[in-house]
Amino acid sequence: NFLIFENFFYVSSAANVLPINHPANELSSTTNIHSTFPLITSPLELKEAAQEICKMNYNDVITKYPRDQQPKDVTVKLCFGLSYAAAFLTNGLHLPDNKMVTVQKEVHGDEIEWALGAAYKETADLLKVTYL
Repeated sequence: NFLIFENFFYVSSAANVLPINHPANELSSTTNIHSTFPLITSPLELKEAAQEICKMNYNDVITKYPRDQQPKDVTVKLCFGLSYAAAFLTNGLHLPDNKMVTVQKEVHGDEIEWALGAAYKETADLLKVTYL
């Protein structure tokens, strides 16, 4: 499994990205089921949510989204954010469309943000250099 967070969480929550293996006829914009986190999903689900939102009339997007409690202004970047997230996972990291990923905001009650991830990476790099 692969953990994704920060903007992946916010766009997944706002768009109501569906879990992996959801019923084939279910769409994130019309289902009554709301995503719960941590969310086990895939790059394909992010891509499908992006396609669904990006093909909508903007007035419909404003009306239907966000599907969570985020402010309405997140809808302005929802098409781009989901498209970028899906492309980053599949084209950037070369994950297969069906790769299981876990989307979450917190680990053991602590929010995961990009700065925390950067600190972990820098610490790991420092330990590699120091203890070779």
